[in-house]
Amino acid sequence: MAEETVAVAAPAPPAEVVEVVKKETKEVETPVAEEAVGAVEEEGAAIPQSVSFKEEKDGTKTVVAIEETVVAVAKEEEEAKTETVVETKEEETTTPIVEEEEQVPPEEVFTWGIPLIGDEKSDTILLKFLRARDFKVKDAFTMVKNTVLWRKEFGIEGLLDEDLGTDLEKVVFMNGFDKEGHPVCYNVYGEFQNKELYQKTFSDEEKSKKFLRWRIQFLEKSIQKLDFSPGGICTIVQVNDLKNSPGPLKTELRHATNQALSILQDNYPEFVAKQTCLLVWELRVLGWDVSYGAEFVPSAEDGYTVIVQKTRKIAATDEPVITNSFKIGEPGKVVLTIDNTTSKKKKLLYRFKTSSD
Repeated sequence: MAEETVAVAAPAPPAEVVEVVKKETKEVETPVAEEAVGAVEEEGAAIPQSVSFKEEKDGTKTVVAIEETVVAVAKEEEEAKTETVVETKEEETTTPIVEEEEQVPPEEVFTWGIPLIGDEKSDTILLKFLRARDFKVKDAFTMVKNTVLWRKEFGIEGLLDEDLGTDLEKVVFMNGFDKEGHPVCYNVYGEFQNKELYQKTFSDEEKSKKFLRWRIQFLEKSIQKLDFSPGGICTIVQVNDLKNSPGPLKTELRHATNQALSILQDNYPEFVAKQTCLLVWELRVLGWDVSYGAEFVPSAEDGYTVIVQKTRKIAATDEPVITNSFKIGEPGKVVLTIDNTTSKKKKLLYRFKTSSD
């Protein structure tokens, strides 16, 4: 009795950005001690107002909150740089005069050519980070800060002017628009069946790094063509063509792809409008009866296995070809199990294909 298991790798998960996730933000009141209030009243000064807000449906006030956080942090960093420490001698009885230094305005921060604050397009950028972190302001701000730092370390500004060749133009390219006006990006993994191209791209670490820089450069140039104005098209439709893909045994390709995916998830939030994958397979059993079942096993440790086809007996008199399909929404694999319950040898023929839209 033998059991054969076939695992088919599935592509990266979708990143749906069609609608804004709405969450409640608790009101935050700044308490003021009675003594402090009294002191302010005696001096005739105005009493500072407490700050509170609730997120509206469009997330506008949440954007305002993260903008204020960006300004406050930038101001604190500049004040820390310009702070003057004055040393006094013990024998001096007079207080030295400290000259105030000219305040330097915070450095204006740009991402994708757009300032993070002060522009009508700024809200569009900040909303992407907020959606990526479920509208948690602190988490979104941390993501913004890390993205700004990563862009400096990776050298994005200089990357746009680098000449990285044209060898990969058939692997990743933009072509046309969907019915809503989103530009469509194609990733054709089957091109890496070309052994010469594969070796030229992944034969050593330096070549793999160059591939990664080329992929990020391509994405940056594609983003420059998007419209971040209110109501503009600011997302891309991604199509992953896995036909004739080298498969998971090509470790260099898999490693480079995972590395690129990690960078995109951490630093390019909500840029993909649609990415789906439909896996279709068929099988034929020749000879005596067998048992057949199919399930989807997600890569995530806390994910749940999905039963695609309950285990059932397939007799020689059943339909000649068994066909199934599964729409994949996250990384994982589809496992087909064929159980030969007899001692006789049998032949199993199968084939599969994937389509993305």
